[in-house]
Amino acid sequence: MNIVKHLWTFLDYNYYRVARFYFRREGTNAATALVHVSLIVSTTFAPIIIFSLIIFFAKFSIPWGTGKGFIKIFAIIYNLLIYFIISRHYRERGIYLILRDRWYSESKRKRVLKGFGVILSILVPLLICIIILVNRDNIAAWFEN
Repeated sequence: MNIVKHLWTFLDYNYYRVARFYFRREGTNAATALVHVSLIVSTTFAPIIIFSLIIFFAKFSIPWGTGKGFIKIFAIIYNLLIYFIISRHYRERGIYLILRDRWYSESKRKRVLKGFGVILSILVPLLICIIILVNRDNIAAWFEN
């Protein structure tokens, strides 16, 4: 349960920083922050799902090309589901003002360091997804019958 609490704190901070960045344009609605946090969540779990699909296709000798339609539909549904879960969590609670009060007084040094963490939180999972997708044939070869 402690891990889930830390995960939500991490996502709350990401939401707060992006919402703060776009605050003048969007106000407390923070639609861009919702998309950003949804992207973080979906790209964090995407490598696990992509890796599992590659193994599934390799085990059952399904050519990768025939699974592209399935993967596209799955990716769309998966990302929409993550977005709706995240948006419901943040919009129902009106959380921006609560988070602003929580992190408003952090020092500039801490804000810069955590800002790098926000940037890395989106780049690292995307990089992992790209590496897995580029090497999908090699990964599939490991698990073929």
